[in-house]
Amino acid sequence: MDGSGITLRKIEPQIKPKAFNQETSHETKVLVGCTLLCETVLTAILVAVAMLCLHSHRVLFEGIIADVFNVIMYALPLAIWKKVFDTRSVEYMPFWLSLAGLSNGVCWTIYALIQFEIFILVSNGLGSILGAIQLGLYAYFYFNGNDKATEQVKKPSELQLSNQPRGAA
Repeated sequence: MDGSGITLRKIEPQIKPKAFNQETSHETKVLVGCTLLCETVLTAILVAVAMLCLHSHRVLFEGIIADVFNVIMYALPLAIWKKVFDTRSVEYMPFWLSLAGLSNGVCWTIYALIQFEIFILVSNGLGSILGAIQLGLYAYFYFNGNDKATEQVKKPSELQLSNQPRGAA
């Protein structure tokens, strides 16, 4: 599940504008297919190593691997922070994905505190912190950022076709 989350969070910004339809390029389809194939191979390798080589330390190995991938999943939205700071706009940061990440981290952190599961606590506690920072960044630039990035990209229907003022034809 962590691997799927990592993959989806990593490729979602690249795929979203090019939704899978008839016009999707062959390169995009190949990229997604290769990514999913690599994820499947990595998962198979990790399962084989855990099952065949680590009999006495399997829980520790699986816990550490799950923690690493879970932290990566929570940290992937940090890649967009640079674009948010440069444009001073939140148009590249999906609010609902950020909120879902924070909610997921908080819920699992509460569960880990109740059961005191150290592997769940470490990664999801970091996820809660990263999610809170991300939503704080979203709120700051939503209210204090500029809209120049969205003003620069005008829809064709909003373009001025002549130099004459409106209504003076």
